[in-house]
Amino acid sequence: MSQVYDAIALCEYIQWLEINVPKDSVDELIGEEKLKNFRLAQPASRGLSFGSISASGPNGAIIHYG
Repeated sequence: MSQVYDAIALCEYIQWLEINVPKDSVDELIGEEKLKNFRLAQPASRGLSFGSISASGPNGAIIHYG
């Protein structure tokens, strides 16, 4: 069932991105925090097993950007 709740969180996050990316109000850190909040808001959430790995722009192809 956890994969269903994570899918719901991802759908909420993608919808949020569609609204906020055109406003230029999203960077990697803001996006990571928002996704974390959507996941933690799901029923029976016990926390994240690891943080999101997020990158965009010219460094977007670097694995485990950080």
